[in-house]
Amino acid sequence: MNAMPLVYLAGPISGQNLAGALDWRERARCYLLSEGVQTLNPLRGKDYLNSIVKDGVYSTSYSDHPMSTPHGITMRDKWDATRCDLLLAYFPPFLTKVSIGTVMEVAWASQAGRYVLAVMEPGEVHDHGMLTDSCSLVLRDLDEALRLIPTILGVR
Repeated sequence: MNAMPLVYLAGPISGQNLAGALDWRERARCYLLSEGVQTLNPLRGKDYLNSIVKDGVYSTSYSDHPMSTPHGITMRDKWDATRCDLLLAYFPPFLTKVSIGTVMEVAWASQAGRYVLAVMEPGEVHDHGMLTDSCSLVLRDLDEALRLIPTILGVR
């Protein structure tokens, strides 16, 4: 059992560049840790992905690694989404394609009774009633969401 509350950092990975997939998660991790909140990053333990980035974008073909097979990704992400105290789903405003994996994570967390805090712009590709209604709260600004998490979790 965790002494600190646990936040899962959900958001698009496939088709993202390294900065798009990692930067916001690292910023969230640092801030939340300073507030007494632990995070789960779906990219943890996957440093080998850096060797298969093509043109600065994560490839979708890295199934030589057990944790990066479709089943390996699905099972760990489902486990993380259902065991966390809060799932933070960040949908960057520049996306042009729906992140099916992130939508699945939101659904799993919601079904498991977890608090789901989503960050998205109105009208972006993920702005769909079924997704937003599965969220506990939808905000437009990642920094605002990060500042709110310790209050939601009761650590501040």
